[in-house]
Amino acid sequence: MNAARRCAVRALVALCLLAPALARGQEEEGAGGTTPEVDLGPFLEVGRPAAGVIDWGEQRWASFRVTVPENAMVLTLRLDGSPVDLDLFARHGAPILDYEEDAEHEAISDLYNETLRISRANDPPLAPGVYYIDVVYNLESEPRIGKKRARELPFTLTAEIIQARVDGPLAPGQPITSQTTPESGWFRTFRIEVPSTARVLRIDLDDVYGDLDLIARRGRPIFEREPTDLVAESVRGRETLLIDRSTDPPLAAGTWYVNVFDPFELDPVGFTVHARFEATPPPELLAIPTLRAPTDGLDRALLGTVEILTETATGSGTLVSPDGWVLTNYHVVEDDAGNLLAPGELVIGLCLDPRRPTLEMFRGSVKLHDKDLDLALVKIESGFYGQPLPAGYRFPALELGHPGNLRMGEPITIVGFPSVGGLGSRASVTLTRGVISGFDTTGHGVVLKTDAEIASGNSGGAALDGSFRLIGVPTASVEDTEGYSHLGYILPIDLMPKEWWARIGK
Repeated sequence: MNAARRCAVRALVALCLLAPALARGQEEEGAGGTTPEVDLGPFLEVGRPAAGVIDWGEQRWASFRVTVPENAMVLTLRLDGSPVDLDLFARHGAPILDYEEDAEHEAISDLYNETLRISRANDPPLAPGVYYIDVVYNLESEPRIGKKRARELPFTLTAEIIQARVDGPLAPGQPITSQTTPESGWFRTFRIEVPSTARVLRIDLDDVYGDLDLIARRGRPIFEREPTDLVAESVRGRETLLIDRSTDPPLAAGTWYVNVFDPFELDPVGFTVHARFEATPPPELLAIPTLRAPTDGLDRALLGTVEILTETATGSGTLVSPDGWVLTNYHVVEDDAGNLLAPGELVIGLCLDPRRPTLEMFRGSVKLHDKDLDLALVKIESGFYGQPLPAGYRFPALELGHPGNLRMGEPITIVGFPSVGGLGSRASVTLTRGVISGFDTTGHGVVLKTDAEIASGNSGGAALDGSFRLIGVPTASVEDTEGYSHLGYILPIDLMPKEWWARIGK
């Protein structure tokens, strides 16, 4: 999802790679089938811009090298001062003779001055040693600066390296608030001393409005992931890492390093990290705030439409009763094998501020489901950490409408958490509008068609009438074969079995 957003720019420039690559391969091949010595280019001094010129009449590239130390986490290569569109290619350990075959990393957008970032999270990951870099004029047309033909194409190239570091000590009962940023390499590292008397080490992330993950390792700083690392990673922001004498590797006395890292590297994400030598969460994380009363129908719709998060995916749902019943699609609450997720594996996030992603506050379990109908009823049973709900706790349930009374052309509002509804690693609530575009009769009954936008992640959310009453569950979006138009499909709430209505008290 987010990887697709990060790579979207590359789709704009999938052209002209083959001609320069072949041209270089041919020029490197000497008479009689021998290969002359390749110009490897000068070494870059980290942090100091190096001036370069491509003589377009002679060749279309300029080569450089840079040495990456053992403790490097991120290598950034930045072009500046180019008056034409130049691209960047890089390879570890050997020069690039063919850009399609040899280049391991590339920056090939239509920007004149590219930035190429290689980190330990890339594929292949950043590795210590020498990187070979080519700055390339990668178009077949003759370059022009303004309206004039240009033979010499000047630029500067800067290499910057972010090395592993410790951002500070982490101590029990002393939470640290920080954020991941480009300047930090999208990670933060903390050090904690574990005494011989400790039987458990618990690390919690809180105050997170993005997708962050945790890695822990004893005795050595974390340069790259290893099979023996202890890891907490999911689509959620609130992660917990619990290390004891039974984990692999087990907890042992000494210095432990904890990395908080952003797997998507899109926008800065703030967080608070807690540590304690107890298995239970810090007391300050167990408080469950009272939810405010909605101010009007739209506000109720935003509060009552929830995000449902599993380990690997997200979807939407709607609160249909004040005591915590959530209506959603079956496919939102199933695992990759098509089976229902176990009790407590569903995390419920509430939209307390439409400008930010949801706050992961509760856990629930599927109580009723119909796989064929693709509907499920979830009950919120506890707080995020399994703590009991306060006595008499009430949820902002949506008012239920009457889908059987709807006519074609009546307005429809869709509320949910589509993956396209966020430029960061998690989406904020999204509202789209349309009309009832028609009806379709299935084996289960009549379903609704709409031209309102329904995208991946909207599944299970709210389809509302003109008074913001819940009339159905956005379930699917069907495009024509050319992808030029689509229709959304809504399962009306009157398809729910009678037993479900009794459960939610209607």
